[in-house]
Amino acid sequence: MKCFVTGASGFIGSNLVHELIGRGHQVKALLRPGSNLRGLAHADFEHVTGDVSEREKLKMAMSGCDWCFHVAASYHL
Repeated sequence: MKCFVTGASGFIGSNLVHELIGRGHQVKALLRPGSNLRGLAHADFEHVTGDVSEREKLKMAMSGCDWCFHVAASYHL
């Protein structure tokens, strides 16, 4: 299956990406410009630059994906 993941650079998202890849799925990850990618080291995934607020970009990026995991979150108070 092809999986789309938002928030892939975060703690939960990066672990999810590794788990999905480990289970044989293809992963397309939405990452904001300048995201810290250290949690995604050695992961073979398709990188899409953007933000969850960009509706049209999300539609295009999710095209062809079977599943969507939305784990992006704003943690700023």
